[in-house]
Amino acid sequence: MRPMKTKWVEKLAATAFCAAVAFMGMSCEKKSAEETVHPGAVSIKIESHEAASPYQDDRLRFSPEDGIICVMFGYGFNGEDFLSDIIPLLKGRYGLEEDGGIILPVIFTEDNPEELLAISKISSLYDIIDERNIKGIILLGAPDGTHKYLSKLRKDWYEKPPYAIVSLMPQDDVLGEEFNCDFVLEYERNASPEEEEVEVKTIDKTAEQIVLRAIRYMEDLPDDRDFYADPARIAAAASGEASQKSDRNSIFSDSDLHSHVQSIVGEKKVRRYVDGETGIQSINHFVIEQDK
Repeated sequence: MRPMKTKWVEKLAATAFCAAVAFMGMSCEKKSAEETVHPGAVSIKIESHEAASPYQDDRLRFSPEDGIICVMFGYGFNGEDFLSDIIPLLKGRYGLEEDGGIILPVIFTEDNPEELLAISKISSLYDIIDERNIKGIILLGAPDGTHKYLSKLRKDWYEKPPYAIVSLMPQDDVLGEEFNCDFVLEYERNASPEEEEVEVKTIDKTAEQIVLRAIRYMEDLPDDRDFYADPARIAAAASGEASQKSDRNSIFSDSDLHSHVQSIVGEKKVRRYVDGETGIQSINHFVIEQDK
């Protein structure tokens, strides 16, 4: 485990001073080699529909000084049709980071989307998040290996990152996603275990609405970043003596998590995932039931 990053403590102090003067945006883009996009990988067919009109006051309500939310569009969510619908929604409601807003869209693709930040190696996501003041992370169609870099981020914060992480329809290792995310969310599948090919799912405007509600939820969560502003707590965290309780974790507690996820999903019913072989019910892995 590497030493606690002092840059966050310094950034907190700088933010307190700069908030009275001007809003500041941070930008950094790095790339390193690991997981890459593979042509022909399983994808999810997307059908995008018009989403609800954005709230007009959200741009005024939320400030990048409070942190930005990274939304990564991976397998099944990185197509032009889906992006052409949801990016304008995010830009209109919250603003993009490059324009002084709070949303940082990251596209996992080998293409080069115009005016959007794209990565072809999932390891690059770590560098992007590591250099920013993050309020939350939303992963859509997380590719294989994503959990390794989420785990690395957690270790940087002594297993207690001061932001929420949610994963929708991951194609990464499920157990790794469950361990490193506040919750994992999938659509119910009809395919039997014997089938070799993953059943192609059609996702409608529900996906867009889940992203929008998850962003609003994250913005309303209390921020426990000040945990690291106290030198005594930094020392306690380094020695493993720090308290595991935090404001954010108390909201995403086991007893309340199901209701929170249901609120984020909306009308469609959500249930906890149950492993078909062991019958074990997951604590933070949920399934959106199909309409009967």
